[in-house]
Amino acid sequence: MAQVLGGSDFDFVWDDKTNAALRVLREAADVWATRGRMKLDTQRVIGVFMEVLARPQKGLWWSYRWPVRFLGEEAEAPPDAVDSCRALAPSRAVEEYVKVTLALHRSLCEAADMWALGDPEKPSTREQLASMLEILWQERVAPRPPSKHYPEGV
Repeated sequence: MAQVLGGSDFDFVWDDKTNAALRVLREAADVWATRGRMKLDTQRVIGVFMEVLARPQKGLWWSYRWPVRFLGEEAEAPPDAVDSCRALAPSRAVEEYVKVTLALHRSLCEAADMWALGDPEKPSTREQLASMLEILWQERVAPRPPSKHYPEGV
């Protein structure tokens, strides 16, 4: 029997980041469904979403302690989504990052409008996560995971 030694911890890190990104979307969907569409800015949600995905991995046994609430009033303002895109895919033109953030914004606005009708799972937050990750993968901003079963989510 073969034993795998060393190698990449990409799967673990990717799972952790996408689970945290799903939590961001679930938190946003809950706010929009219970308090209305104007209670939370989509740009802020995209900023937090991208910040989660762009967080640098440090060390082999990387584990980041994510906050209990990503979008609470006490939370710091996230960096600009363009800066997070730059961290994920350096050496690209700024226009490409802007194009990606605009596509993410359109996608999230459509979902937020639906969530604001009162059901935070119509559309499913997992489906929304998959949609937003697909944008990042198509534009080659985020690395595509090795499995076609992503995103699994919590």
